[in-house]
Amino acid sequence: MRIRENGTMIGGKYKIRRLIGSGGASCVYLAEDVRIGAGWAVKEIFPERMTGGKNLPGVITEACLLKSLNHPALPRIVDLICGDDSVVIVMDFIEGRPLDRVLASEGPPDEETAVDWTVQIAEILNYLHNLDPPVIYRDLKPANLILGRDGRIRMIDFNAARRYRPGKARDTEPLGTRGYAPPEQYGKAQTDARSDLYALGVTIGEFCGADGSGVLAAAARRCVQKDPSDRFQSAEELLAFLNRHAGGNAGKRKPVSFHLILLTLILSAFFLISGIFFRALSVFTREAVYRQALIEDQTASFGEREERLYGAIRSDPCRTEAYLTLIGLYEKRRAIDESASRRLTECLLENSAALKIPDTQRNDVSPGAAGVSGEKTPARSCEILYRAALLQFFAYGGGGGGLPGATGRALAADPLFLKLSRLSPSDEAAGDMIRQAGCFHRICSFLSEYGSNLSYLSDPDDSDLADFVLSAEGCVDSVVSGTTAPSQYAALSLLSEISCVLREYREGIVKIGEEGNLIALSKKMQSYLDGVHPDSRENRLLLESTKGEARELSEETGAGAE
Repeated sequence: MRIRENGTMIGGKYKIRRLIGSGGASCVYLAEDVRIGAGWAVKEIFPERMTGGKNLPGVITEACLLKSLNHPALPRIVDLICGDDSVVIVMDFIEGRPLDRVLASEGPPDEETAVDWTVQIAEILNYLHNLDPPVIYRDLKPANLILGRDGRIRMIDFNAARRYRPGKARDTEPLGTRGYAPPEQYGKAQTDARSDLYALGVTIGEFCGADGSGVLAAAARRCVQKDPSDRFQSAEELLAFLNRHAGGNAGKRKPVSFHLILLTLILSAFFLISGIFFRALSVFTREAVYRQALIEDQTASFGEREERLYGAIRSDPCRTEAYLTLIGLYEKRRAIDESASRRLTECLLENSAALKIPDTQRNDVSPGAAGVSGEKTPARSCEILYRAALLQFFAYGGGGGGLPGATGRALAADPLFLKLSRLSPSDEAAGDMIRQAGCFHRICSFLSEYGSNLSYLSDPDDSDLADFVLSAEGCVDSVVSGTTAPSQYAALSLLSEISCVLREYREGIVKIGEEGNLIALSKKMQSYLDGVHPDSRENRLLLESTKGEARELSEETGAGAE
């Protein structure tokens, strides 16, 4: 392993400023993007030095996981560079001090601070554990927790993290840090949310000090029970415990004086009258701005139209026209890059309440099952999520750090497919979109872990392959019936991707007894492709390529033999 000198370049655009830290298989630097002047954390990993023969899968796992997360306490990935002997992950630079150094220099914090730190960490774990599938961090310790100047805790280093896999007897690799990792993390059973809570319990113990007592110490003792069933069963349960027993004076209020109440009433009346006037004025102004943004101005550039539409959404997030016009703008272009993809997804998720899309954070219901959220979602809102997800699944091109190929598209589209798959439809059309979103979500989950550009990762197990075949059947049926793909290009792209994956894992699919379904799928795709009449030169070339993939799959499965 080599340590780079200050001033050297990585990837032709990141200039090393200083070394932040190093370990047995990686170095972390503070680097500057010479193009835009931004500062990033650059983690260079040397796979051949990783323990346990882990090599590249662990590196890519960290990148894929971070890429799919969206939380203010977690770093974002902005670039991924693969060299001859190393892999470089460029991510947000998290300023602050690791908690292990804080504890070493200052000793245990006071009780109020210790509770605050514990709540922040538990909230991060609650976010990770409520993803679908849940993400198990597996290396919680003070060294991986950064205390910022604002008092907020951030979590770094996802090299040991993994997605929870229902039905697995044990973890593939027993990673973690001795002293913090629970007994099941050493190959005895599969780790789950309770495993992270064990490590949190050890960490809380360090907050409390050697003579720790009180609520936090009691929470720590319960977290570190040897039997997982004796621990808190979720971070949410731990948070509820702390809220009940460590609330302090949170419920007490000082009396309010009569004069203050009177002044408040006078000011409220004044602002109410003023507000009525200015609100009436703003309604007319906002409506004019909104309608202008929807007009297709041939003289405006793509970027100008994009900004106008985002402005219209900000002015009135409850109306659906601007969302659909914005998505249509990208659909016409047939391309969306990393920056635009992130912006669109964040816009839709942030405005979910305005679009009457309920928040759903449940892991006990399979996506695509109608009625998960309980509250009926308007068909237009479902259409917005559906078209935006399809756009990213078919047109996402990465760039700016986006992972390439099938994996990049799956990671970009899956948050929206997952969100849609958990809703309850208001009518039959919305129900069709929700069911199809469930199929696409399962396909995205498969591609994000076993996509063609990451084929050196571990092979999928039998349940993964069976789920993919089932989801592929649903998606192919929707293409054939004309209910899914927004364009001919999208339909051909989907069939091409499915054909590639089915060919790559054909032997495993046959081995689990799905050969009949595989042959039926191959015939259905071939029959559909034979009847397609391309409406552009681009689609004609894509059709020929897709026919080639489907033909080779047919020959390999024997579907063409009569």
